Amino acid sequence: MNDSALFSYSEKLAYLRGACLDSALVRTDLAVLAVMLDFANRQTRECFPSITTIVRESKVPKTTVIRAIKRLEAARWITTSKRQGAATEYQLTGAIDGTGSAHGTGATWNATGATRVLRTGPVDGAKVVPWTEPEQKKKKNRKKQQVIASRPAERFAEFYAGYPKKESKPAAEKAWKRHKLDSEADAVIADVKARLATGGPWSGLDRQFIPLPATYLNGRRWEDEWASGSRPAGKHVGAIPREQGSEQEIEAANRAELARFGLEVNP
Repeated sequence: MNDSALFSYSEKLAYLRGACLDSALVRTDLAVLAVMLDFANRQTRECFPSITTIVRESKVPKTTVIRAIKRLEAARWITTSKRQGAATEYQLTGAIDGTGSAHGTGATWNATGATRVLRTGPVDGAKVVPWTEPEQKKKKNRKKQQVIASRPAERFAEFYAGYPKKESKPAAEKAWKRHKLDSEADAVIADVKARLATGGPWSGLDRQFIPLPATYLNGRRWEDEWASGSRPAGKHVGAIPREQGSEQEIEAANRAELARFGLEVNP
């Protein structure tokens, strides 16, 4: 046999690559197949590793190794032959034309054994059938896409940019995430704008009287009931309204109030 037909390292690598593209195999199957390839004869493509050896080299549990061998054989990447009083013989057949999994990518070899070909699709005689994604994988991908599509955009930055009091940002961001407020961002941001608008409770208000953003979020203050125009523009919290009477009338009213408590103001 000439060197071009030998099962060289590069051919083994191509063989393993073809198996990786087979949707009928799982990761542990590939680990077991890699051990077999490591022990494979370059001319016959046969190997005789014991189950113990495969377990040790692949780091895969014994029961999983046994299941992997059955899947590899069902997918036609190997054939097994039990020998009396000796280790089982494994023949690597997935590289022979017309074999390879009927559910994934068949790796084929031409008649002379000199050229490697990877077919994308199961082999049905001489016809190559386009590969289709397994239904289970389709459902998983659809579910993942739905989760991504339903995931709200990060709106905290928008809220914080419009909040009048720029303090304790980390605490505010933590509160935003804890309460999962992306879904309520529109209501929260609208409430802040309304409070700052003319006639709102924060209109013209000193910043010290405005709650910290984290306090506002943890208290769900956007759900408070307050009427627009409840505080006229230019009036501050705690402001004392000026009396409209004359000085004499104000003084008389003060004296009357003090008299109620038995106090008297000397003229």
